[in-house]
Amino acid sequence: MTTRKDDDLEELRRLAELDRDVEGVEGGLRVVVRILLLQSKALSRLIDLTIDNGRKLDLLLVDEQPSPPTLTSIQIRFGENNMPGPVTLSQATPNTTASVQGFDQFNAPFAIDFTANPISWAIDDPTLDTFTPNPNGPAAISRLSPGGKTANVSAICAGFSDTEQVINLPDIVQSPVLSSIKVVFTDPTA
Repeated sequence: MTTRKDDDLEELRRLAELDRDVEGVEGGLRVVVRILLLQSKALSRLIDLTIDNGRKLDLLLVDEQPSPPTLTSIQIRFGENNMPGPVTLSQATPNTTASVQGFDQFNAPFAIDFTANPISWAIDDPTLDTFTPNPNGPAAISRLSPGGKTANVSAICAGFSDTEQVINLPDIVQSPVLSSIKVVFTDPTA
């Protein structure tokens, strides 16, 4: 089976042999015209392939339109400002809330319907922190143990999960500090 490339090469060989046999300007012009015709056929096939591949490329590009945003991950966030974990609880700030934030394939925030996808909350050590889970929203966390230990809060929602640390700082025990001095003057002769 011969290809177009093989046919083109064969045609060039014939033209080269013909060139040897042709005498005079008229014969040379016929060879040049044949070569130009062969080149125009090749150029025409190249243009057809380019157009055909361009159509295929257009079809590929249409198929590769960005998919709509979909939920691909969740993160536990803490406090009113929805800060990522871990969170630190101390004597001064013993309470916080934990909420779930969804993210799409572009790492952009993605709204979650918590009624259809309730949150399953858990804490690994309830002796360190009180934990009031809410399947439809934020969970309340309060520090119980000031012992400098860490608990882990986990959430599962819409088939995704995340775990973050709740760090319980030790209480700062203040030693008595001299804050004032009272000087009493007495009469040394009395």
